[in-house]
Amino acid sequence: MQIIRKANQSDLLAVATINTRNWRETYTNILPDEYLNTLSVAESQKKWQKFIENPVTTLQVVEIDNEIAGFVATSNDDQIESAIYVDALHISNHFQRKGLGTKLLNKVLEEAHQHNKRVTIAILKGNDNARNLYTKLGATHLEDFTDHFGPVVTESERLIW
Repeated sequence: MQIIRKANQSDLLAVATINTRNWRETYTNILPDEYLNTLSVAESQKKWQKFIENPVTTLQVVEIDNEIAGFVATSNDDQIESAIYVDALHISNHFQRKGLGTKLLNKVLEEAHQHNKRVTIAILKGNDNARNLYTKLGATHLEDFTDHFGPVVTESERLIW
């Protein structure tokens, strides 16, 4: 059975594990290994703990047969009034290509639409799979920008629905 629900404390280890693994695998040829090797499940878990404690951020998980298969995290966009920013969207590798990312994102888009809000997301240049999914779902280019992950400087793109 498949359920999309608000994340709780007991979900954080699974969320952090998916987040850390996906970053290491997705960004292998985009970010330096030196940076990716510094990512840890423990630090990621602390990040998501703060996220679920914050009343203006949302962390939702998709659960399949009692296993967390992925998650989406959102907050208010600090650059565009009346917009929701997708902070993260990750699906565990063995659940990818089953439409779960689309379902999570469509849920965010529907909720935003109900409140007359737009939705934005930032992606690293070179993350073509993500860009292809988002544009297929109607996102358009908003801007290119330089981003920082610790000492690593990257080229990124913001999309908007």
